[in-house]
Amino acid sequence: MQYPTQIKTIHAEVLDGELCIYDWQRSKVHNLNPTAALIWQMCDGKTSPEQMAGQLQAELGTVTHAEELVWFSLKELQKARLISMPGQRPVAPAQAVVPDKGLSRRQLLKGLGVTAALLPVVSSIVAPGPVDAQSSCTTTTTTYSAGVPKTGQTTLYETDDDGDLEKGVTWPSPRFTDNGDGTVTDNMTSLIWLQDANFVGGTRDWTTALTDANTLANGSGGLNDGSSAGDWRLPNVRELSSLTDFSQSNPALPSGHPFVNVQSAGYWSSTTYALNTSNAWGVNMNDGDVENINKAFTVYVWPVRGGQ
Repeated sequence: MQYPTQIKTIHAEVLDGELCIYDWQRSKVHNLNPTAALIWQMCDGKTSPEQMAGQLQAELGTVTHAEELVWFSLKELQKARLISMPGQRPVAPAQAVVPDKGLSRRQLLKGLGVTAALLPVVSSIVAPGPVDAQSSCTTTTTTYSAGVPKTGQTTLYETDDDGDLEKGVTWPSPRFTDNGDGTVTDNMTSLIWLQDANFVGGTRDWTTALTDANTLANGSGGLNDGSSAGDWRLPNVRELSSLTDFSQSNPALPSGHPFVNVQSAGYWSSTTYALNTSNAWGVNMNDGDVENINKAFTVYVWPVRGGQ
């Protein structure tokens, strides 16, 4: 008598109506639909395939060729190495409704006389290592809320305008922290900015600006932060624009900001203008205007580091 037995190197959990089995020895996750799960759970080393067929009939009602369905399920479970089963099925191939090889899903459904929902399904994927066994069998949905900050406008010019409604994420207080090492942290975005907004002492074309920002390091630009070349970069257009306060001008930065040498003029971002790739986006710190500028033109450079 054959008594199929579950392997021991597994962690099992029911998830969304399907049994999820983590095989930590082989680093695989297997999802079993209800029919496959029912038969796998009966693989206790004490129940024969014939007895399983009887229990399957009791659980699912009238099932044509229940024993054939059990043997097909056992074959799938054994293929996935979820059970051990000594020997082969003691029946001649001619007697079996479901031969050992060569049937399509359509032929299986026709041969067994069952609906697609009853056909056992074992789907397998490669999974993380054993320390992640629990999480591998748990599906989580993470929602990220990247709120849009307020513009800074508080003056009402017309009912229901920005200054009236003041919609958006409230800025932290203080908005900026002077780190005392030539850098300033924006407490809203966690980005770290060079305190000197004109560290190169003039304007640069876009390619040179990228290089100037990327080669910035401790000992230059007023820095005493231990940073190395490659830590700094030219900000993207959203990062650069995040500094602006639309209630201010000349420069369009929050009142009381700790930056020095801010120019009321254009600053490069690292973002290319998609409509014309000879241009890149920039922000005019005089009024916060976001504009596209020919990459050969020269404007100011304001490096940043950090970010996701």
